[in-house]
Amino acid sequence: MQENQTALIAGGGLGGLTAAVALGQTGRRVKVIERAEAFAPIGYGIQLGPNALHMFDKLGLAEEVLRYSSLAEDVLVRDAITGESIARIPMGREVCERYGQPYAVIHRADLHEVLLEACRGIDTVELESGCALTSFEDLGESVRVETTSGESFSAAALIG
Repeated sequence: MQENQTALIAGGGLGGLTAAVALGQTGRRVKVIERAEAFAPIGYGIQLGPNALHMFDKLGLAEEVLRYSSLAEDVLVRDAITGESIARIPMGREVCERYGQPYAVIHRADLHEVLLEACRGIDTVELESGCALTSFEDLGESVRVETTSGESFSAAALIG
């Protein structure tokens, strides 16, 4: 096993932060490098199916994610021109009973904040903003990245 077990993650969005939480919870050292000056979400609402909530449950975050979510009782499919209701898709109790988790809608900023707070609560996760990767080199057993600030980082893996 190689000496440097740090995982570098390029990007502090929803995917990068979720990966950081998952790796950090195993005790692995993680460094999240974000090119923006601050960790902030891009976009607005996001839909989370039961499979996503199962994953957040495994990470111990489902309760917090659901606290900020809205749970739809059903989805109405409407004709784009007339507005007439074409179909109703049950989403409430039926989805939860069938799949073990609900279908949720959450503001991207709220989900991003839940993930950021989870990262900040893990000692092995380091968050660095205002730092963009300019290049990387696969060294076989490790990877080395260069940044716009001229810094160089070596790690066991690079996730982007």
